[in-house]
Amino acid sequence: MMRVRTLEPRHRKAWDALAGRHPCSGFMQSWTWSVFKVLEGYQVLRLGLFEGSALRGGGIAYVYPSPAEAGLAVIPDGPILDWEAPDASPALQALVAALRERAAGAPLVAVRVEPRLETLPALLAGLPRAPVDLVPDGTLEVDLGPEAETLARMKPTRGIGVYLGVHLALLMVLMSLDFLSQFIV
Repeated sequence: MMRVRTLEPRHRKAWDALAGRHPCSGFMQSWTWSVFKVLEGYQVLRLGLFEGSALRGGGIAYVYPSPAEAGLAVIPDGPILDWEAPDASPALQALVAALRERAAGAPLVAVRVEPRLETLPALLAGLPRAPVDLVPDGTLEVDLGPEAETLARMKPTRGIGVYLGVHLALLMVLMSLDFLSQFIV
């Protein structure tokens, strides 16, 4: 039987290895991304599913502080589960219960999950679909030409977005290249 435990810094390497090799996960389940989200003001809950001492799954959830009377947790690119296993349903229920128990502030009224799945498992079939995906299915790359010319043609607000994007890209470069290489196909 799997048990939910809070992931501690000593679990970081094992978590990133699991998130990097699991087919339903992505970079938003990386430890480094969760550190970035803390800097943005999110409460980050890192939960592991353990079978004995072995880390088998889990999820990193993000809860944005709100003055509302209710909160929402999101697990983009996760949780990491064997979605077809017989114990997938109890594992997901245990993760959701642990999130509700550990979330600070307003009680959680919803936990949004968004694993990268090719087909919808029976476990998720009865749940309503969110109107918008948090995680895009693909990326479109557009050559904008030389940077100086592109920025000169932009409206000031778009230029600020590019500036912020460059700084986010710098943060991404600072992430462990070993970890990122696990996601490059």
